[in-house]
Amino acid sequence: MEQLIEESRTATEKLLRAVLRIVWVAFAISSILGIANAPLILAWQNLVSPVGILLGPPLVLLTSVALVAGFILLLVSPLGVWIVWPFAKLVEWSLAGCELLVHAVEQIPGAWIYAPAPSAWWLIAFYLGVAGAVLLPAPWSRRCLLSLVALVFAGLAISGQPRTSDECRFTFLSIGHGCCVLIETPDGRVLLYDAGTTTGPDAVRRVIAPYLWSRGITRIDEVFISHADLDHFNGAPELLKRFPVGRVTLTPTFTDKSSPGVEAALAAFERHKVATRIAVAGDRFEAGRVTLDVLHPPAERLAGNENTRSMVLLVRSGSHTVLLTGDLEGLGQTKVQERPVSPVDVMLAPHHGAKSAHVPLPSLVATWAKPKFVISSQRPGPTEHLAKAYPGASIWDTPTAGAVTVRCHSTGVVAEAFRSSEVLVVKRGQ
Repeated sequence: MEQLIEESRTATEKLLRAVLRIVWVAFAISSILGIANAPLILAWQNLVSPVGILLGPPLVLLTSVALVAGFILLLVSPLGVWIVWPFAKLVEWSLAGCELLVHAVEQIPGAWIYAPAPSAWWLIAFYLGVAGAVLLPAPWSRRCLLSLVALVFAGLAISGQPRTSDECRFTFLSIGHGCCVLIETPDGRVLLYDAGTTTGPDAVRRVIAPYLWSRGITRIDEVFISHADLDHFNGAPELLKRFPVGRVTLTPTFTDKSSPGVEAALAAFERHKVATRIAVAGDRFEAGRVTLDVLHPPAERLAGNENTRSMVLLVRSGSHTVLLTGDLEGLGQTKVQERPVSPVDVMLAPHHGAKSAHVPLPSLVATWAKPKFVISSQRPGPTEHLAKAYPGASIWDTPTAGAVTVRCHSTGVVAEAFRSSEVLVVKRGQ
């Protein structure tokens, strides 16, 4: 019967059915390969791209045309330009089609998603399940397939669990001459103080995002940008591509600075529909049991450059305090001392530990805040002046120590250096 039905079809119908069969097989293969490779791509690139299943077959076709036309072009090139021209155009149009197709589908919501990498045990279990589903006979193959489905849902459930702890954790990332401080509160909230460096926004891809994913972080509740200098915020647009951000807090003069970097950041906030607010001295923000007091800048505009108007935050978790100073210097340091503070446990050295922010010696900030432990987020360079600027304090710099993690909990305050593996007890519990 099927043979009679097939013979009764016209040549056009047969051709159309053959084409549809090829398309079906192509997308089936693309789906199988996409699903099988997704965990590896997620592990290596922290990226899941569902749209790749749809892109695969047309891109293979276009690139194959470009490849064949390119080989023919090389073969006929000695015959003259008029013979070469059609093949050159075919290569150009095929590659242009690839680019147009990729740019078109990347605008689709959910076309690509950044996410934390799966654990090693999950990867091993997944590919053992794939091997069992392919190689084992029934009913074992079906059981392996069901196990794979259960494993995927288990992984999603685990990744969706709220991250809570009994400690407030600060991580001063090592990104060269720049600043990025990750704050993880005991109730699972995630805050960032600055996200920029002189090496450019690529630091988000190389350092900031991988570290956040390694911590299992998929969302940032708030980003505080200390001031409008590029090395403190130029990673924000790239950060927004990878993480949903609840809010961005700025200084009153951030939007006043006329620069392409500020314009790009503001455009990114609008494009990703991120709420913004302005912080001035006297404001207090709360993140669960953690409070963030804004000590600077004042509501009125201070004379000088953006450094004098840096946002200074005093973060308090229980009886422990961490002072974040941005690039505060000059008139800003004089102004901030109008608000007296108790001696702080940990402090970020202003302006990346630069000498200009630490004169006279000991520095004005040191005599005001009296920190026990100072971290300088900087490029490799001399730090001897910091010992004179902060007499009696322990001082680490990120080029030597690497990323510095400060844990504040009931037993005290402990600092750990990633590169040097040094551990420092800053304050013991009372």
